[in-house]
Amino acid sequence: MATAEKHGKLLDDFIKGNNLTIERVADYLEKSRPFVYALIKKGKFSRSEMALVCTVFGLSPSFFGEDGLYFKTPYNQINRNYLADFICISSYQSDRDGLTDLIGKYFGIIADHFVQAERRVSIYDYLGRSRNALASAVYTGAQGEYFRKLEDSLRKNKEGGFKYERILALPKLYDNHNNEALQGLGEALVQAVRLLYKEAFFHLVRCFQEFDATFDLYCLGVPTRLYHYGIVDKKYLISAYDRHDESGTALPDLLFVEKITDLEDTTDPVRTLLDVYDREVAKITSELGRSPQRRVTKAIFIHSVYSLRKTIAEDKSRRLELLAKEEDGLSSDISLDLERLKKIDSQRRFLKALEEDERDIEEKFQFMKNQFSLKGGDLY
Repeated sequence: MATAEKHGKLLDDFIKGNNLTIERVADYLEKSRPFVYALIKKGKFSRSEMALVCTVFGLSPSFFGEDGLYFKTPYNQINRNYLADFICISSYQSDRDGLTDLIGKYFGIIADHFVQAERRVSIYDYLGRSRNALASAVYTGAQGEYFRKLEDSLRKNKEGGFKYERILALPKLYDNHNNEALQGLGEALVQAVRLLYKEAFFHLVRCFQEFDATFDLYCLGVPTRLYHYGIVDKKYLISAYDRHDESGTALPDLLFVEKITDLEDTTDPVRTLLDVYDREVAKITSELGRSPQRRVTKAIFIHSVYSLRKTIAEDKSRRLELLAKEEDGLSSDISLDLERLKKIDSQRRFLKALEEDERDIEEKFQFMKNQFSLKGGDLY
């Protein structure tokens, strides 16, 4: 394991290993270039610097030689009465036999707190850079059970003004040009559908179908935060942080559940955080004078799935033509065609990824079509 006194050197190695420029790293961190230069010269990061780097780049503290519970210890010492539950999955990665149970517990804790809601559940879902086809059945199975529990709770709360809000946010590293106005809701939602795990997509479809009066969905082309959070009435705050594996797949890692002990106590740090999240959700979901629109209707949702399906098919067709053209141009002397061979290899990798996307969107499309009883080319 790396020593904890070489944080800057390890970050520098990570930057170079991923062919990142200092300018791009500064943009990702939303800091200046001098800040990045100073960071990579440091022996030991501050806790806030470590949190920033780990969150933006999907790294675990263990990458820098720190214990997997790096963020837990001081939190518990200061706020022991507020922390209702905590899990750090990275700490148990070596225990493969127990990982399935741990992931089940992770999503089980989230579900167990969401089902306690009597009036409101608000969820901000940072989509990361996941590829559905690469996700382990261990994660997707647990996530599916979590959504089923949430839906059972929604059925019990159909009446009485209960509200379920879910916000989908495209990742910071996605090609959104940091400009939501350029992208608009339609394009942002198409990319969100592409990034969603199938279980999450199926959940949204069922919510539109069964809980239309209770459920509101929103989509952000640019994220406000690089992690997930949830509000359960004024009882609990849930914060979840992903890590990313070598393929770029976002996997659950750190989970904090904080209990609001006294709404009247203005010195309560969890109460303060609740106010922050409340204001943020209210701002995101407000449609007053909003341009571009953020609220996703059932019709817009359906149209985005059709659009993505068409886009993937057209992209695949175009790349097959490019591949055939490059292959036809090969000469008998391979040494003369090294650049062309590189292009052929690149096209084949793109096609493999597109075929995974194609299988994924087809499964999503067929599920949606059956749930909504869509016929033929119906868009709405």
